[in-house]
Amino acid sequence: MKCIRVLMSSLVLASLATTALRASPLTDRGLRLTLNSTGLDILAKEIKENSLESVKDAKLPDVREKVDYGIKVEARDLRYSVEFTHLKIYPQQGSLGLELGVKNIKIDVPRMKASKKVLVNLSTTCRNTQIKIAQSKTLNLSASLPLWVEDHNIKTKIEQVNFNIPNDQYRVVGPSSCSGGLGVGDLIRSIARDILKRSKQTIVDAVKDNLGRAERSLGTGPILLTN
Repeated sequence: MKCIRVLMSSLVLASLATTALRASPLTDRGLRLTLNSTGLDILAKEIKENSLESVKDAKLPDVREKVDYGIKVEARDLRYSVEFTHLKIYPQQGSLGLELGVKNIKIDVPRMKASKKVLVNLSTTCRNTQIKIAQSKTLNLSASLPLWVEDHNIKTKIEQVNFNIPNDQYRVVGPSSCSGGLGVGDLIRSIARDILKRSKQTIVDAVKDNLGRAERSLGTGPILLTN
């Protein structure tokens, strides 16, 4: 009986056993996939090692916000690092599932400026602030990998990405110093911390963006008919 062998990625062609990932015709428009854990583990390992290495000192978008009392806050040259602890790919109804372990996220904010116009422009600059996330536990990012046939190729893409940062895993450290005419006390430090806490979605989006590299690794090869 003939079966259809799916070559998921050029990264795993040499190591993926012929029995590790198989598909057989179900209808003219669908496939029934039979997947074993060995093949999925090999696929996950190759993707993580080649496309999801830990990130170090990557650039984040600048922060520009207006807060209470008409104070404008601007932070530039933000950098972040993140460690990916594990990657799992597993079968689920109608698709594959993906779980990525995320830990030790760190955001460095070398300089943050708060300014306000009263009679003249006043400003204060705070230096050396950090955001530390998931220092004590691993957070899980999940996604779905639907599969379909297109032009005699198996196609997939990453969808339904879910990643959340609990408040108890989000900590702002610093700033180490603040100086300027707008104020140097607890008010400016508090504003700096609040701005960074509200930047949580930016950090979530940056972590999700790393999956773009994994999606490119999931480029599929042709369907091969074997006995």
